Amino acid sequence: MMNVRNLLKHCKNSPKHHPDLPEENTWHDYQFKEYLQMTGASDAWDDIILPGMKEIIIHTMKSAQNKVEHRKNTFHLYGTDFIFGENFQPWLIEINASPALSSSTSFRSKLTTQAQEDILHVVLDCKEDSKCDEGDFELLYKQVCYATLCY
Repeated sequence: MMNVRNLLKHCKNSPKHHPDLPEENTWHDYQFKEYLQMTGASDAWDDIILPGMKEIIIHTMKSAQNKVEHRKNTFHLYGTDFIFGENFQPWLIEINASPALSSSTSFRSKLTTQAQEDILHVVLDCKEDSKCDEGDFELLYKQVCYATLCY
């Protein structure tokens, strides 16, 4: 599952804050979309960036699925960091096994609070009701679960 609202652009920290950088060096996804529109790339988000990130996440998780320990009634939250290349093509930088859910800025505080509430809905409510409200999470890929062999 991917939290589609938990996508942000983080600018490099610097002792001097350039006036063109966003407040707290962070943009919400809607602010990034506004930036894309101002730069003449209004379709980049829906046509290139978001589908590209989803595809990368699916392929990455599928390639590592036999390395992940499967334990009944557990879950793990991962975070992904991307950069955008020419023509806004996303490139995966890293996957964080324990993404920071701290509230170091007011933006992060709102974002992580909502993400934590949505996680509880997905983990607790959806176990009982498969049509439950998943908040801002989106199921990207579903496959049949098979027991893995130990070598």
